Amino acid sequence: MAKMIKNLTVANIRNIEGMERKEVLDFSDDGNRFRGFSYKGMPITTIRKNDETYLSIRVDYLDNKFTYKEWMNTEEYYLCNEFNGAYEFDLDKLIENLEKIIAKVAEMNEKAANEVIDTSEVEARLSHEIEYATSIIEDAKKNFKWYEANEYVIKKMVSHINSVSSRIERIKKYDFNTMDIRIKRTMVEKLRDCGYIEFQEDNFFLTEIKKYLKK
Repeated sequence: MAKMIKNLTVANIRNIEGMERKEVLDFSDDGNRFRGFSYKGMPITTIRKNDETYLSIRVDYLDNKFTYKEWMNTEEYYLCNEFNGAYEFDLDKLIENLEKIIAKVAEMNEKAANEVIDTSEVEARLSHEIEYATSIIEDAKKNFKWYEANEYVIKKMVSHINSVSSRIERIKKYDFNTMDIRIKRTMVEKLRDCGYIEFQEDNFFLTEIKKYLKK
């Protein structure tokens, strides 16, 4: 027989092995207070509002080796929000979903940990992006007519140049030998899907700098 409940509480999870209340996961959003729980290490956040329960299984809270986009392509991804907007739900079905999700996360982490990530194209693209952004910065420093610009434009140029320069320095510190596997996978994924890593050709700051250079 289904164990239908309105929401998770300390009382109704007391006899469920591995399930516990996690105050550290509590958070507020737009005046709403979400409460945290955990099942065998899998985070859960939930709130009861206007006779509906908004419960999410938070795989995104975990330090996984796969990307969130890869997770979104699994059947288990949809189980995470099966009871997000439910009047009531079956507690046993929630536990069943959690077990499936935990197993899938472990499977994907094991696979990702053993996979060799080829970052050669990412590294080549980043070198190009650094060269491209640096050339615009150097052009601005050399050719921008500071003495002809008004105070507003000067402040904007300084701000944009500093932002781009800071990002360039951060990119230069990337160490692909020690980099987290998930970050590598995210970069490979982004290059494949978007064609760039940090600086696309129409990057806002670079576009603004070039615009002011032409004035």
